[in-house]
Amino acid sequence: SDMQIQQLGYDALLMMDTPDNFTPLSASPLAVMIQGNKGADFKTAFSDYLSKKTGITNISDLEYNATVYSRYSNDPEPRSHAFSHSTNSSVSQLTREPAISVTRYVWINMPNPPPSNYDTGQQLVLLEVLIWRR
Repeated sequence: SDMQIQQLGYDALLMMDTPDNFTPLSASPLAVMIQGNKGADFKTAFSDYLSKKTGITNISDLEYNATVYSRYSNDPEPRSHAFSHSTNSSVSQLTREPAISVTRYVWINMPNPPPSNYDTGQQLVLLEVLIWRR
C-alpha cells in the first residue's frame, strides 16, 4: 500500500542519514553523497534499501526521483536540482501510479569550492524523493 511505500522510503533515508561512527560532527553517508554530488552512490544505496523485503509483504517494481533543495549565495529563493533517479526510461515516468513523497533535511558542510548548485560552508538542505510503482 501507499503507506508501506512511504514508510519504506522514510526508513531508507533515515538509515542513510545515520553516521557510520558517532564522533562529534561526523557526516552521514547521505550527507557525504549530497556534498560530493554523488547521485550514482545514492542510487545504489537507496535502490538496495527499497528492495529489502520483510517476508510478509511484497513491494516491488519501485521507481524514484530524488531532488535536492538548497540555498545559493544571496538568492532569497531556494534552488532545486535533480540529484538521482532510478531509471532513464521516460516511459516509466509517464506510465506510473501516483507518486509518494518522502523528505529529509540533511546537514551538510560544503568544501571550498563547492560542487555546482551549492554554497560554501554549512547549510541544511532538503532532499525530496518521489517513489512510485511501475
